[in-house]
Amino acid sequence: MMNPILSSSVRRRMRGVRTPVIIALYDLLIAAFALLILDGVGAKTLPMSRMRSGIDYYIMMLGVQFLLTVLIAPAMTAGSISGERERQTLDLLLVTNTGAFRIVWGKFLESFAFAALLIFSTLPMLCIVMIPGGVTLFQILTAMLLMLVTAFGALSIGTLCSAMFRRTVASTVAAYLIVFAIGAGTLLVAGIQLNGVAAKFNYDTSQFAQMTTRQLMALVPKALFVNPGMGYLCMVADQTLLMHSTFNMLGSGYYLYYILEAMRFDLLVWINMGVVAALGTVFVSASALMIRSGRRVRVRK
Repeated sequence: MMNPILSSSVRRRMRGVRTPVIIALYDLLIAAFALLILDGVGAKTLPMSRMRSGIDYYIMMLGVQFLLTVLIAPAMTAGSISGERERQTLDLLLVTNTGAFRIVWGKFLESFAFAALLIFSTLPMLCIVMIPGGVTLFQILTAMLLMLVTAFGALSIGTLCSAMFRRTVASTVAAYLIVFAIGAGTLLVAGIQLNGVAAKFNYDTSQFAQMTTRQLMALVPKALFVNPGMGYLCMVADQTLLMHSTFNMLGSGYYLYYILEAMRFDLLVWINMGVVAALGTVFVSASALMIRSGRRVRVRK
């Protein structure tokens, strides 16, 4: 049976003029970045130069898409529950036969469907890279999946904060603080741990190639697995083989690159997506438990 909250929310969103306008503006923004990137990489005449320009375009376009997803997604769900509280309609929803889980998941999935629509609307601009070559359609679709998982995780944080705070402003601020903490905080923790790894192996990266996957996994800072940014970097490194200098800019990331390379970048991308998706599911389910338990307390009073 279709979730009534999801179906009514999707119908209400798609019937209005606002949704096509937002999609058009989002695509125009992505297109503007695409033109700037194309102008920056320049038009090359040699086949190999054209391929390298196409790969550079692909990397930068994915970076723009990733940043926009992380910046936009939390705000899309930060008011999903707190907004109902502010309008004093949450209790009315909870007394229906729908149930807290279906209410929260319905609202979340409606926002996720809209985020997926935004992400896939930019697919033609990414497929331009297939003209000079260097990137396949399967790799582009894998990148789209990573963006969807990233949106899933960021939306779940907004939903969790919306369940925790009574005001939308407070939940929005808290959601962005958590996103920042996951992005920057995990990198800080990983940097400290990697310094210890580098010292332990006397700054010799050649030893990593002789280690088993389990031994290498023990060296990877576990905090990075909750950071979708690691999934993005590993995916681009696997698809283009051009991210060595980017890891070097992260300081201790020099050692992280060799550890991840020995473990296989593609495997780590799927692990990262699995962890982010699992955490997102936990966050949304926890949000439903919070509003359900909150209603029970009010009923007892």
